[in-house]
Amino acid sequence: PENVAKSVAEGQVLQIVIFSILFGIGLAMLAENRRRPLLDVTESLAEVMFKFTNIIMLFAPVAVGAAIAYTVGHMGFGILVNLFKLLATLYVSLI
Repeated sequence: PENVAKSVAEGQVLQIVIFSILFGIGLAMLAENRRRPLLDVTESLAEVMFKFTNIIMLFAPVAVGAAIAYTVGHMGFGILVNLFKLLATLYVSLI
């Protein structure tokens, strides 16, 4: 890719995958003492992203409840009938 940051921002998955593969191959070719610091940074970054995702997932039920409250507040309780029909269809299809 011409610019990795631009590819990430634009969601160009193929370019990101190609870059990642080539970066991984290049990293594997380095000596251990040169490779280790970068691996430590990427592993720490991955751990931070998982923690961030966990925080988001803790607040997800509150966000869903707020979205439902907003919808009911603007459209009335009748909108919940459609939601319950959708849930009933889901549960019947799972049986």
